[in-house]
Amino acid sequence: MAKVTYEEAVLKAIITAAQDARAAGKTWNDAFAAARKAGFKGAVSSLQKLVRAQPAPVVQTPKASVPAGYKNTAKTVETAVIGSNAFSKPKPAAAAKSVLISKSSRSSETLDSIQNRLPVLREGAHYARPISLFQGSFHNSSDGEIIAWSRILEIEEAVCVTNSNAQFPRGADVLVDCTLNPVGSVMTILHVTGSAESVYSVGMQLPVQRRDDGTAFVAVRDISPAASLVLSNAPAAVPNMA
Repeated sequence: MAKVTYEEAVLKAIITAAQDARAAGKTWNDAFAAARKAGFKGAVSSLQKLVRAQPAPVVQTPKASVPAGYKNTAKTVETAVIGSNAFSKPKPAAAAKSVLISKSSRSSETLDSIQNRLPVLREGAHYARPISLFQGSFHNSSDGEIIAWSRILEIEEAVCVTNSNAQFPRGADVLVDCTLNPVGSVMTILHVTGSAESVYSVGMQLPVQRRDDGTAFVAVRDISPAASLVLSNAPAAVPNMA
């Protein structure tokens, strides 16, 4: 079959349609349908290759939404995590695809160490995650709300959640990928910062819940000011509690 070529504007529309669908937590079939409407003529597998070949999108935070005390030189949500470049700077390749947290290391593993051992946090595609307040519709984060984003690599999804409010605790339902997190899935907490440790701990599992329309999400509550969580759906990330 002859290779299909697209005009630049059409190709951009196809990629945008597919990326938007995936960022909203929709399946590849949904993304494929959106891409077809934009002019795509290939198969689902071809669309996946096309989208995954694109650079990870840079996600901008709303103005003034980064907690006080954090350096925001890059002005991306990634800088809202304990003032580091976590999830963005290159790290040496790791042998394992998922981190296994032992009982002895649960309280001492640093964010850099987790990133160094989790390819999904270094190489995964980057998606901003909408949030829902009080069971309302999902929307992009505003000033002073929970900010969340995912890194996805193959079947793994890692989610970072941070409270951008420097004064008050915040919570939200955070959208996650419904295909990678089927009914019955859980997200395991890999890292906790700030006084969020009074509510959450490394190794705690949060269930992936469903709305009536199939939207998948994790519910986070009472995240203290400027505190953050890092979660993963990788089975090997479940702590060894023996």
